[in-house]
Amino acid sequence: MDQSDDMGSSSDAPAKKVKQSQRIPKCTRCQNHGQKNEVKFHKRNCPWRECKCVLCILTMKRQYIMKVQTAQRRATQQEEMLMEMRKKREQQRGFEEAPSAMSVNGSNDSNSSDMPTLSNHINNNTPRRGSCGGGGGIGSVSSGVREPLVNVPLSTNLPPLLPHSALPSSPLFELETNAEQVEVLLSYSARLVQHFGYPWESLSLMYAFLTAFKADIEVVTWRINKGNQTLYASC
Repeated sequence: MDQSDDMGSSSDAPAKKVKQSQRIPKCTRCQNHGQKNEVKFHKRNCPWRECKCVLCILTMKRQYIMKVQTAQRRATQQEEMLMEMRKKREQQRGFEEAPSAMSVNGSNDSNSSDMPTLSNHINNNTPRRGSCGGGGGIGSVSSGVREPLVNVPLSTNLPPLLPHSALPSSPLFELETNAEQVEVLLSYSARLVQHFGYPWESLSLMYAFLTAFKADIEVVTWRINKGNQTLYASC
């Protein structure tokens, strides 16, 4: 009997799991009015979309709160991902700059060691005018006219260029190349619209600001506050 009970309970468990997994979400506004319709492909064609009854207003507020919470959760996750990416890039830059600095110091030491030998070589090869005991005309010309000095390069072994000086600095945020980055910009834009109390039609404007300032939300908020202060001061 125990074994049969165990078999029956084990057979009922997957059936419950299957029923739970096969649950189809229904439209809440239709349920408020006694109808049952699936949510999928139903949002735009819902007959109670413009309804202003108490239940539909509460449903709309609840959905808005859930939307804001999910947007904030995604924004925090994406901020953590961006911080990790920045830390990794800073570590890579530190590893790349360390050997380049060592190579620059080594080349400077080699140049300083070559300088005395080259200067001695130049001093030994320069002709002395006092030793010319030939004709008087030549001696008078050499004593009256000064020859221009020639700048001799001491070393042709120049240090290699640093990686950040050879190429223009690549932007920290490569815009519109990844869906996750676009989601970050959209979540930041929604936060700015809510913070300043702007209408939702200005979401594209906030997106353009964040795109121009490489998704730096602090700089964008500072710019907007400064613009508001200047406008209010002029009025």
